[in-house]
Amino acid sequence: MKNLFMVFFILVIFASAHAEKRDKLVFTGPFTAVSYPLIYMADQNSMGDFAHKTEFRYWQNPDQLRAMIAGEQADFAAAPSYVGAMFYNKGISVKLMNISVWGILHVMSSDPAVKTFQDMKGKKVAVPFRGEMPDLIFRHLAEKNGIEPEKDYDLIYVAHPMDIAQILLSGRADTAMSAEPAVSMTIAKSKELAAKGKGNPLVKVIDLQQEWGRVYDTSPRIAQAGTLALASVIEDRQLLSVFEAEFEKAAEWLKNNPEKAADIIVNYLPNMSREAIVIGIRNSDMNPVPAYDALEEIKLFFSILHESDPSKIGGQMPDGDLYYHDR
Repeated sequence: MKNLFMVFFILVIFASAHAEKRDKLVFTGPFTAVSYPLIYMADQNSMGDFAHKTEFRYWQNPDQLRAMIAGEQADFAAAPSYVGAMFYNKGISVKLMNISVWGILHVMSSDPAVKTFQDMKGKKVAVPFRGEMPDLIFRHLAEKNGIEPEKDYDLIYVAHPMDIAQILLSGRADTAMSAEPAVSMTIAKSKELAAKGKGNPLVKVIDLQQEWGRVYDTSPRIAQAGTLALASVIEDRQLLSVFEAEFEKAAEWLKNNPEKAADIIVNYLPNMSREAIVIGIRNSDMNPVPAYDALEEIKLFFSILHESDPSKIGGQMPDGDLYYHDR
């Protein structure tokens, strides 16, 4: 009788847990590699114990991302790390789960004379996302090299990294800062054109991660982007713990299987080629580190943003409650 009761009790618990399963989880992210683990998890329904289905929704620009977070339209978001700090300091429930991409920013040029920030003086330089993470890092490192970007460069701002290719390949500028995979895609296209006698090929001339390490005497990586857990899930400790483990497994699988990964991801990102996705995986430092284990590097990044524009992190350095840790 006792055994029958125990079996009944277990079945009731299982049924209750199943009944509480969410209808769906929504992941959101940009077209860059920071989104790829989320896309793979959605495709594989890695969180199937917690939701009947998982959707991935692509955000096209930072304003759209902020609207999605404020409107509670997603459960997890791949985003610049400072976006989490900004919302947290505004009183919106959010947890920074991890830093998953540490290095995707480069300066490229078709001018063989360009090797340093100083060499770009007087040049037209194309830059994506004015006032956002790539632009902020670029301008900060330029200033550390004795440059006044607004004065010394003729900056051409574009809405999206993929727009950089049009500017460079059309000859409107010969130098640009951008993010992977747009950098490698643009360089590859320039080599094709150069082989036909159309212009000089582009090359990477400054790795902003290496420059960051040199300037701050630290590892050549920047706590640029990661994953945010949003209001709808941050109280579910079991879900967050499983998510963290599944995310790490997804990132590892992607790194080891870029070709197979591209076959999956290409179905979720509009206007992205399979080749670009493979390049994005291979050329991005995709190494997820739990936020709590990366505090020193995150705080360095946030402190520099706070110095240059406090509004980017919501006016002040966030306290420890921003960072998820399963301890």
